[in-house]
Amino acid sequence: MKKTFVLLFLLLTVTAFSKTYYGKEEPITTVYSQMNLKRPVLKNQAAQGIVDEFTRITYESVQDYAETPEKDYSKLDDYYMGRTNAVLDKLDKNINTMSEADAEKILDHLNKLEAIVDQFQ
Repeated sequence: MKKTFVLLFLLLTVTAFSKTYYGKEEPITTVYSQMNLKRPVLKNQAAQGIVDEFTRITYESVQDYAETPEKDYSKLDDYYMGRTNAVLDKLDKNINTMSEADAEKILDHLNKLEAIVDQFQ
């Protein structure tokens, strides 16, 4: 299961780009609303935080990609890869405390995020 999460999110982040984040952080409810997604409700707080952070990274990277000249994509890649790796580390540390239902919801949500990123390629 963990390998599936890692592979899906790596695919997601490879397609997304980043830059140093300068703006004020949007409330998570706004992020979900802007992406036309329903926020999944998870029993485990760590799992909820992981899903929210994956969503925030996707939201911000899609915006950054649209606003950044192509010559600066490598900077975006480095920034978001660092953020993604931090969330993956958090997932790795907490995977054993999550229920199977929460793990399935995370996987389903990652698939939705991947579809959103694919729309912008």
